Amino acid sequence: MCGIFFSSGRESDHPVSDNTLEYLCRRGPDRIDRVVVNDQNVCCSFFSSVLALRGDSLVAQPLQDPQTDSILCWNGEAWKIDDTLIAGNDAQTIFDNLLRAGPKNPYQALNERERLDDAIVRFFSRVSGPFAFIFYNARQGSVYYGRDRLGRRSLLRTKAHNGDIVISSVCIGPSTKNWAEVEADGVYVIHLANISENTGLVEKRIAWPETKDLHQSIPRLSLATPAVDELLMNLRRALAIRAVGIPGPPAQTSTPTKVAILFSGGLDCTLLTRIIHDLLPQDQDIDLLNVAFENPRVLKATAARNSARVTTLIHPHNTEMDLSIARALYFAARGVGTIRSESSDDSRLYSSPARVLISGLGADELFGGYTRHATAFSRMGFQGLSDELELDYGRLGKRNLGRDDRVISHWGREVRYPYLDEDFLRWALRLPLWEKCGFGQCPGSMPVPSKNTDDPLLEPSKKLLRLLSWKLGMKSAATEKKRAIQFGARSAKLEVGRTKGTQVLP
Repeated sequence: MCGIFFSSGRESDHPVSDNTLEYLCRRGPDRIDRVVVNDQNVCCSFFSSVLALRGDSLVAQPLQDPQTDSILCWNGEAWKIDDTLIAGNDAQTIFDNLLRAGPKNPYQALNERERLDDAIVRFFSRVSGPFAFIFYNARQGSVYYGRDRLGRRSLLRTKAHNGDIVISSVCIGPSTKNWAEVEADGVYVIHLANISENTGLVEKRIAWPETKDLHQSIPRLSLATPAVDELLMNLRRALAIRAVGIPGPPAQTSTPTKVAILFSGGLDCTLLTRIIHDLLPQDQDIDLLNVAFENPRVLKATAARNSARVTTLIHPHNTEMDLSIARALYFAARGVGTIRSESSDDSRLYSSPARVLISGLGADELFGGYTRHATAFSRMGFQGLSDELELDYGRLGKRNLGRDDRVISHWGREVRYPYLDEDFLRWALRLPLWEKCGFGQCPGSMPVPSKNTDDPLLEPSKKLLRLLSWKLGMKSAATEKKRAIQFGARSAKLEVGRTKGTQVLP
């Protein structure tokens, strides 16, 4: 996880503001660097802060090629390219592949430039893992930027009145009104020689290659369904590359805890916790980070002070729901609180050293975990459920992931999403809906003990996950009701009075 920043200026450089610099550095506390180049009379500034989590040694960013002067600012975790696992530092691997992409002639014709644009987007479509990037191709005089298909890493963009463009992991400071999330719908390119007198630098979107959509089938789901074992196998694979082999901080010999879980106690994160427990050595601790808020009248002053910072981090998101969700994530990711011993009620202060956090985000969107999914099925059957799932899945990057990345990364920690692993997604999206959830299978919606151990009558939402939990012996988790994070943590109740989630913040 890193903080990345780019600015273009036809008249002068746009330096990183002090406030933005502070927040970028909090995302990557291990190393910061800046590179400035001039191309086509456009001054381009590249900045990166690094949280070193890959490879045997720290790799400084921005990466710059000594032969071509091309530059990469990388914020992500590239696990694989096609089916090949990436060993060592992923930023360097990505950069090497980008330098080999497309034609090498700096005086290329327009059709050759378009071929390079296509080569860049096709390369990133082969990369598995969460990422946001800014890549300057010096041979072509072009700047590419974007996020992975799901938008799992934050990237924001603004355009000044004179046409200058600024791209950043965070937007902090007085002039934040025109910032927006970079859409996760492809790769964007700025050809520095292509300048309009009226609008300045011109950007172009290169769409991702086509992918398969969801499909449906006839309902029937039980412990004997092969998808239950397939779920375990695919989750183990997704977690193995995210939770195993995490290096300690630079200059530190060892740390007892390298991974923590954003733990609500619900089905999704409990299942992940059990599997990680089986994957990691017995002498490696796993921190479970849980947060709850007291009565707002008790903590009114503290809540107000922290709300200002959280509101800054979530921008350009600006609703009460955004704030209440972000509050819970902000304090959970901080990793500071109290722990109690199993043998006594005594508590002590504790600060988690883990720099990698595991999140269960994505399970509801893939397996039908929200109340609106049940409503869609009751109104329009599997077609309505399919449409609702596709809508939720498609807007994760714009609605959740960029916002959450800015909030969590503020503490110098990286969040990883096993349910959003590319291979896991391909498997899940190929499943017929009746192998994901149990809508229409059982009378009623409450879990009821069943004499048939192959077919426990579980709640239909996310039934495949519930069946796996049941099979692993976690029957209480299998019957757990869904509670949104802002209500489970009570962060939605910090403000006195009645407010709607869609209400815009003052």
